[in-house]
Amino acid sequence: MPRTRSHAVGLALTLAAVVAATSCSAGASTAPPMAVAADPDRSVTVEPGSDPVPLPPLEEPGAHTIRWADCTQHTRQRLGLTDDAETRAYECGSVTGPLDSPEQPNFGTATTHVLRVGTGSVPLVVLNDVGGEPGSLYAARLAEALPAELLDAFSLIGVDRRGTGMSDPISCVRGDDRENMVGFDPAVTDVAGQDSLHSSSSSAAKECTWLLEYRARAFDPARTAGDLEVLRLELGMSRLNAIARGDGSEVLVSYAQRFPDHVGRMVLDGVPDLGSDALARAEERAAAAERAFEAFASSCAAREDCPLGSDPAAAVEELAEVLRRDPVLTSDAMVTPGALARVLLDGLAVPEEWPEVAEAVAAARNGDGVPLGTRLRDTLWEGPLDPPRFDASLVTRCNASALRLPPNQVAELSEEWHAEHPTFGGLFAQELLHCTAWPVPYQGTEGDTVRGAPPVMVVSTATDPVTPGPATRRMAGRFDSAVLVDWQGTGHGGLARSSCVTDAAVSFLVDGEAPENDVVCPP
Repeated sequence: MPRTRSHAVGLALTLAAVVAATSCSAGASTAPPMAVAADPDRSVTVEPGSDPVPLPPLEEPGAHTIRWADCTQHTRQRLGLTDDAETRAYECGSVTGPLDSPEQPNFGTATTHVLRVGTGSVPLVVLNDVGGEPGSLYAARLAEALPAELLDAFSLIGVDRRGTGMSDPISCVRGDDRENMVGFDPAVTDVAGQDSLHSSSSSAAKECTWLLEYRARAFDPARTAGDLEVLRLELGMSRLNAIARGDGSEVLVSYAQRFPDHVGRMVLDGVPDLGSDALARAEERAAAAERAFEAFASSCAAREDCPLGSDPAAAVEELAEVLRRDPVLTSDAMVTPGALARVLLDGLAVPEEWPEVAEAVAAARNGDGVPLGTRLRDTLWEGPLDPPRFDASLVTRCNASALRLPPNQVAELSEEWHAEHPTFGGLFAQELLHCTAWPVPYQGTEGDTVRGAPPVMVVSTATDPVTPGPATRRMAGRFDSAVLVDWQGTGHGGLARSSCVTDAAVSFLVDGEAPENDVVCPP
C-alpha cells in the first residue's frame, strides 16, 4: 500500500460563485459568427486518411454498471455554496480500472470519481485542467450555465482526474515546500537566489516519489485517457462524447490517438500545442499571461471605481515591491510577490472575477492580505473535502514532460523571460525547476497528431492565459479533421462564456452540425 501522511489544516472551502454571464468588456456577444479562411496559425501537419471519418450519430447508452447515489448536499459543500443558493440535483459514483504504472504495469488499480448532472439520456464527459477545479465541480458549474437544450439531450459526467478531487487524491508535498514553490518571488533570477526554490522542488520530488511509491509515475494524460475508456464501457456507450477545457483537452487528444474508433462528439475548449517543446510552451504561456494582465489593467482603469487607480499595472508593481520587503502573513498563506503573481494568474482566467481580484490587490495595498491569501487556499492546503490542487498538478506536469533543466539554465531563462514578460516571465521560468529532480518519465509513442478519428470541435480564445489562442489554433491543425471556433475574447475557455461559442458547441454536440469553414466569434 502507498504511504500516507495526515494533514490537519481544517480550512473552510472558498465561497465559489456559479459561472456568470460575462460583462461587456470580456464577455458574450450576440453578434453573429463569421466564417473565415484558414488561420495562418493553423497549419495542417497531418495527412488526412483517404476516407474522412464522419461525425457519429448520438446513441442511447446500453446497460451501465456505475452505482449512482445522490450527492447533492456533499457537492454543494465542495462548491462552497450558501444554503440559499439554488442548484440542480447531483449523483455521484466511481469507476475502477488498471493503474497502469510504467514501473509495475500489471499491478494496482485507479479509482475515478464521477458526478452526473442533467436530465439527458446521453452521457457527456467533462474534464478540466489538472491544477484547476476538479472536473466534477466544473461540470456542476457548467450545468448552471449551459443552455437547457444541451442538458435535455445530455447528462454531464464530471470526472475528477487522477490525483484530483476525490479520485485517489494526492497530498504528498510538505506544506512549507508547497508554500515556497507557490509563493517564490518571480523577480529572483540568479542561481544563488533560486537555491531555496531548487531545494523545495527536490524535497517535493523526494517526498512524492516516496509516498506514492510505484504509483508516482501513473499520473499523466495518457493513463487518464485509459480511465476514460473504462468509464466509457461502464457507461454502456460504444463512443465517448466529451468536453474538456485547457490541459484536460490533452487527455482527450490522447484518448483520440489511442481509441479513435471510440471517439464520439468532442469539444476541446483550449488545448496545449503538443507539437511544441515544453520550453516553448512555457514561454508562450508567459507571453499570453502578460497580454491577459494588460487586458485586466485596461479593464480596471476604464472603470470609474477601479480600486487600483488610473494605472493598475503600476499599483501591482508597487505592491510587489512592498511585499518583497515585508510579506503579509494570513491564516491561509504568506502573501509574497510570488503569491501575488499566482493570484493574478489564476484570476486572469476568469474575467468575471476581475473586479474581485482588483479589490483583493487594493486591500493588500492597504495592509490587508486576507483576500489574496483566501484565493490561494485551495491551491495550497488540503480541505475537509478536497486535496491541495498544487500537488496533483505538480506530479502530472512532471510526468507529462521529459524536460529537465539544470539550475544555471533556469536562472538564465528567468532573467531573460522576466525582462520580456515582467509580471509572469520569471514565474514560468522558475516552474521549470519544479521538475528538475523528478524522475524522467517514460515517453509514449502517440506523437502530437490525431488520425482516424471523427471531426472534433476546437475552441481557441484570443487572450487565454492558460492555453494560448495561437497554440490552440496550431493544435487544431494536427487533427485529420477539426472544426475551429476562434473566439476573440479574454479568459480561459469560451464555452458558457461566449454565446457564439456556446451556440456552435450545442449545434455540434446536439445536432451534429459542423461548419464547413473555421468560425470567428466576436469578443
